[in-house]
Amino acid sequence: MERLFSPGKVAVVGVSDSPDNLGKEIVRNLLSSGFPGEVSLYGTRPCRVEGMPVMTGLDTPDPGIDLCVVLTPARTVPSVIDAFSRKGCRRFVVESGGFSELGKEESRRLEEEVRRLVRERNLLLVGPNCIGIVDTSSGLATPFVSLEEVRVRKGGVSLLAQSGGVGLTYLDLFAQEGIGLAKFVSMGNKLALDEVDYLNYLAGDPTTDVILLYLESVPRGREFFEALRKVEKPVVVHKANVTDVSRRIAVSHTAALSTKEEFFRAAVKQAGGVLAESTRDALTLVKGALLPPMEGRDLAILSRSGGHAVIAADQAGLLGLNLPDFSADFTEFARRHYRAGVMEPVNPLDLGDVFDIPVYLDLTTRLFEEGRYSGILFITGLFGREWDLLGEILETGRELMEKFGRPVALVLLGASERTGQAKSAGIIPVFDLPEEGVRALSAWAGRG
Repeated sequence: MERLFSPGKVAVVGVSDSPDNLGKEIVRNLLSSGFPGEVSLYGTRPCRVEGMPVMTGLDTPDPGIDLCVVLTPARTVPSVIDAFSRKGCRRFVVESGGFSELGKEESRRLEEEVRRLVRERNLLLVGPNCIGIVDTSSGLATPFVSLEEVRVRKGGVSLLAQSGGVGLTYLDLFAQEGIGLAKFVSMGNKLALDEVDYLNYLAGDPTTDVILLYLESVPRGREFFEALRKVEKPVVVHKANVTDVSRRIAVSHTAALSTKEEFFRAAVKQAGGVLAESTRDALTLVKGALLPPMEGRDLAILSRSGGHAVIAADQAGLLGLNLPDFSADFTEFARRHYRAGVMEPVNPLDLGDVFDIPVYLDLTTRLFEEGRYSGILFITGLFGREWDLLGEILETGRELMEKFGRPVALVLLGASERTGQAKSAGIIPVFDLPEEGVRALSAWAGRG
């Protein structure tokens, strides 16, 4: 499996200089991602793409190819796999559609023919009907859509997605949220390799710290839950295809058959995974997993807005987090900085009467030094001096988490353009709403 993500020599089959040829985008992604290995191109007629020759004649492919990426009509895929596997290639990414997802007998027959080749020749195959794979460490990037605008950055989150479109959406959202990618797999029809195989691999992958799965079906349920149980990394599971309407759509685009949802949800929880209720919730959970986990469930809330402090306190109570009172020393320190003296320094702490912005950082530091709380939720805006001190706020959060091994969930309210800049800096995870920050902390509490 390692060579699947880090090949030395890649062949791309289905390339031409035609304006609407999708194979060209695979080549461009490989070049723009800095893939250092050798790339050879194959098509139905000789031409040049990105300065490289396109070869014809699949009866004589180059020897020593580690990975073959196929984007040709479905009817030709078996012959491509046959030709390259005879020359020693054992790894294939089949991005072509037109297999069992169509529900036609001929399409199913083609898929069975591919499956027979995979079994007989002991091959590894991603797809078919997928958009490819990405590894930011090796520079491998095989999607047939341009990744230039997605702005994928290197990081520790690996994404497994049964839907290519959902996978691309997550990649774009990762970029917006400052989440770095380790590996991405568009699993497609999961003819040979599925979420079980990828989970087992990512469990030991040194570049992967957190795993996010988007699933529409889990054919090997027992093996999936066994694999999930063995992963000692945070795993977020976003499961779709849970209603009668969605099941009909899912079958038509990835041949996905649904799973009994109540059993699935209970089994994921028992195996140690965390279920996402939506795409946005999945992002919140991933960002939470990038923070140090709370050892216990005692939370301190500091907020520039009293209303948002109340919202955060409600959410903490709903999710089973405790809000113990502050110590006498901390209370006295906080009280000295209240201008009008009309607010009481209780947990959650309303900082609306404190206008000395650096004091916010001092308060956060003191709470960590006292060691009475497992985590801190810090809520502020990006107006006036907060914007001027944004870099200091982000860096202080990072330094405190590194020093004390406890999380600060930073919620930045309003000023979406400025919040976007804070996120894209990638220094620490940033949340848009108090509810998201509390959810991120509570989901991983006690999992350290």
